[in-house]
Amino acid sequence: MANRCPEHQREHLTTPTERRAFRRLREEWVASNGLVCPGWRRDAHAVSGVGDLTVDHVVARVHGGKLGPLAVLCRSCNSSKAAAGGPAIGFA
Repeated sequence: MANRCPEHQREHLTTPTERRAFRRLREEWVASNGLVCPGWRRDAHAVSGVGDLTVDHVVARVHGGKLGPLAVLCRSCNSSKAAAGGPAIGFA
């Protein structure tokens, strides 16, 4: 976050409550779907562990999506989506 001013860095910090909610969402996802990423602009695919799954803000935080809706993606898909400025294709 070095490219943000201190004010905007604070806006993008994840709180302990959010981290717990994100962890719970990932655990629920794995319990329901297994170690699978639903994919972003690619087919669903296996991941090696729950640590490879991230919580994706369907609406980017910079566009007001801090509180949701949320989805689960692997780190690679989440990074690809962020790099593309990606809309939530395939997510409702």
